[in-house]
Amino acid sequence: MISEQIRQATTVVAAGGIVAYPTEHCYGLGCNPLHEQAVRRILHLKRRSWDKGLIV
Repeated sequence: MISEQIRQATTVVAAGGIVAYPTEHCYGLGCNPLHEQAVRRILHLKRRSWDKGLIV
């Protein structure tokens, strides 16, 4: 059974939004990698150049 948080995160990502999720050492930011605006928002939030890309 999918938890409510996973269901909400799935809805946000499907709509082009960004989610924060815990990793082993820190929090990560995630989005649909095929949604260019969402990727650009993450790059902007991280103050990272489009040229450097992101880990998928």
